[in-house]
Amino acid sequence: MNEALKIKWIWRFAKEEDAFWRKVIIFKYGADNLGWWSKKSPYPHRVGCWKFILAGLKLFKTLVHFQVRNGSRVLVSRDVWCGESSLMYKFPDLFGMARFKEAMVDQMFSRDGEHIQWDLSLLRSPNDWEEESTCNLLAKLDVMEVKPQGNDELVWPHDSKGAFNIKSFCRPLMIGLCVLFFLQQLFAGEKLLHKFVLLLGCHLRKSSNRGLF
Repeated sequence: MNEALKIKWIWRFAKEEDAFWRKVIIFKYGADNLGWWSKKSPYPHRVGCWKFILAGLKLFKTLVHFQVRNGSRVLVSRDVWCGESSLMYKFPDLFGMARFKEAMVDQMFSRDGEHIQWDLSLLRSPNDWEEESTCNLLAKLDVMEVKPQGNDELVWPHDSKGAFNIKSFCRPLMIGLCVLFFLQQLFAGEKLLHKFVLLLGCHLRKSSNRGLF
């Protein structure tokens, strides 16, 4: 199945919460704890359309961002919601010390009126060389707005409207293919040039042994 179609249907599953077809999928396979996507089929040898679609979930997770509202459906460390990559990826040393690696955003702060106090819940106090990472993480979190009301949303960052479409999915792939083709041609040219230099060197050595004339 085309990768773009897999991503499209996973996107629709996450966004169309009241769709009848989505309810059928959930009835058959169940949904993950946060409700963004369905669980995988428990039957490893059974073939089904949705099983093939869900094979694109790993790729899908690398392509989407989350817009946090109340923070009840976004994983604070693993999901991309605070910048262009996950906090787990940006701060691996602090993630290794995290007490709750599967915590949601709303579980990691307390609210005092309009002010939010973040609690990293580390297993130990940071060492001196880890203080900078801790300060950088807290600085990133302090600028994020978490509202007491409203639902978290899934966002497609590759389109100005934040909604998935086939064109925005294929555009970076086409750019990547063009770059790959260019590099292949470049390296192919270097191979030919390298062969030419070797042949020229051999010819000059033979010529020097027997004299140029």
